[in-house]
Amino acid sequence: MDLALKAIDHKNYTDFANYLESVSGIALSLGKEYLLEMRLRPLFRQLNIHSMQDMITRAKSDRRVLALMIDALTTNETSWFRDRYPFSHLQKIIFPALIKQGASRINCWSAACSSGQEPYSIAMVFEEMRRNFPCTTSLNILATEISDSMLEEAKKGCYSERAIARGLSEDLKNRYLQPCSNSWQVVPKVRQGIRFQKFNLVHGQELASLGQFDVIFCRNVLIYFTTQVKTRVLTRLASSLKTGGYLMLGSSEYVSLDLPYFITEKLSPGFVFRRTAVPVKR
Repeated sequence: MDLALKAIDHKNYTDFANYLESVSGIALSLGKEYLLEMRLRPLFRQLNIHSMQDMITRAKSDRRVLALMIDALTTNETSWFRDRYPFSHLQKIIFPALIKQGASRINCWSAACSSGQEPYSIAMVFEEMRRNFPCTTSLNILATEISDSMLEEAKKGCYSERAIARGLSEDLKNRYLQPCSNSWQVVPKVRQGIRFQKFNLVHGQELASLGQFDVIFCRNVLIYFTTQVKTRVLTRLASSLKTGGYLMLGSSEYVSLDLPYFITEKLSPGFVFRRTAVPVKR
């Protein structure tokens, strides 16, 4: 039995939206019934589920069902060097500043890494910088994602010609990718410095074990959260960022919340958040 749009009444929709936000942080506003039908119909058929309440019940008792549900409802829009300027600032300003400060190792976190283009882009930026300014500083990247399917794709580092065409230049393709069957794979030199791990940004219990970071990319994620969840996520990110560390958000995610441990630095174009040692008085 397929999930029919007319079967999603207001209460069923609200119950499901509340549950989804509690486990993933994703906020579904009213009127998104069409999204549920489009994305969950195949999963309902696969699992022989006939109602939204049944989906909630199954997800609460079966982690595999929960993972499949989140996979189905996670938006995984990404590309290489998305928006360009954050990566240009990383290469020309942030990495050189950290090296000048004497960092022997730079720790970077790509939160919500989707299918992997972001952490691989960060690694390529570092390699490009070292081509022009050789240094002994190393780069470690943690790439996390809530979606199991996206995480597995990211770990492989294999991309079709169509995926590569979304932002990767021919020069970088030739330097950092190698042929792999009918696709292209990121070379070992770039892949070896990246650790992939499943993590829930909203309430992942192992946050402290991730370590402390010099740079955190959390781009185009907050737009899916309510104001309350945004505040919670940014507070958690602040606890993982070293004093003076850099937080990169998406181009449309300028946050005017009263967050005591961040100051904003304007770049040209864009901006970056810096972690302060003491709370900032607003």
